[in-house]
Amino acid sequence: MEVFNYERQVTGKFFVGRTVECTALSNLLGNLENVAIYAPPRSGKSSIIKQTLLDMQQQGRGMITARFNLIKCRTQKSFVEHWFRALAEVFAQSPSEISGLIDDYLPGSRFSFDLDLYRDGGMPAVYGQEKVDKDDLHALYTLADRVAKDKNIKFCLILSEFNAILDIEDGENLLRELEKCEEERQKSDSGCGACLIFSSSFVNAMKGIFEYFKFFYGHVEILPLYQIDEESISNHIVKGFQISGKVIEREYIHDPYLIFRGRMNYLNHLCSICHANAPGYINEAVIGSAILSIIALYKPLFHRIIADLTSHQLNFVKAAIDGVVKFSASDVIESYGFNSSANVKRIKEALMKKEIITFNEKDEPEFEDPLFEYWLRNYYFV
Repeated sequence: MEVFNYERQVTGKFFVGRTVECTALSNLLGNLENVAIYAPPRSGKSSIIKQTLLDMQQQGRGMITARFNLIKCRTQKSFVEHWFRALAEVFAQSPSEISGLIDDYLPGSRFSFDLDLYRDGGMPAVYGQEKVDKDDLHALYTLADRVAKDKNIKFCLILSEFNAILDIEDGENLLRELEKCEEERQKSDSGCGACLIFSSSFVNAMKGIFEYFKFFYGHVEILPLYQIDEESISNHIVKGFQISGKVIEREYIHDPYLIFRGRMNYLNHLCSICHANAPGYINEAVIGSAILSIIALYKPLFHRIIADLTSHQLNFVKAAIDGVVKFSASDVIESYGFNSSANVKRIKEALMKKEIITFNEKDEPEFEDPLFEYWLRNYYFV
């Protein structure tokens, strides 16, 4: 059912909540400021970006955009070729324009256009060596801003799964050079140019880049995603069922809202199942059955996550489920068999690297996936 879409990005009349986030993002992009958006999978990051860009377009403040998913890249050569490809798909419409883009904006670099490879569906530009020259990297990083200024437009490059830059050989240097280029760009006072959106589902990895090591400090705004309020979600669900002549009481929405912590992807999936299984009235039994269906769908994934944990890591997860927040306390170390506070630190870092748990500003643990937490609490540890 279209109103309860959980398979792709959602915009328009079926886009729920996020007014604060969209307004903030619109203002930042309008000023060509860089933005970092990181939240667990199925949190609505892509929908927020897409809805914001649509709103800006309707307001007469539209931007040209391109998207580059870094998870495809494992080498520096692949990284720069994919970066150029994302820009060429927007700024160049033909082989001659791609060749001209290289000649005009990357002169003397090791980028070259190969017509045969291009016709075979390959990269619009190839880089001539495995390790990227520093000057070539600088020219590539600044290419979008220079083209946008020449065309008198505003442009945004969306870098998806940005944390993957550190998985590339010598990725930290790629990151530092990008940081330098952004420092230079933001010194210029121009009404046109380019900015970046750093997006990722790897929360702890992105926290490491932007909050712990403080890359782009002063040159990026971190956009937090708040939990969507229950009233907005209830209105969406009630109206959604009314469209097809079905009924759900608002009181029945409360428990699923808590279980899924307001995550629209999960809630839309739940409602889609309910819609398919109920002839007219959605009651508690229908909702309970739908929740079990979703758990059954994700249970193999949850089993794989558990199987990948050591005994100490699993004990840490159990402690978090039990409400423990001071993991280095002597009684907690003894109760859960952590052995020592040094071992607690290692366990914590391992679980963060696996993106199972993150820690808030009070250093309290939070499970990134609310359904996984619900399954642990009500099935695995029971």
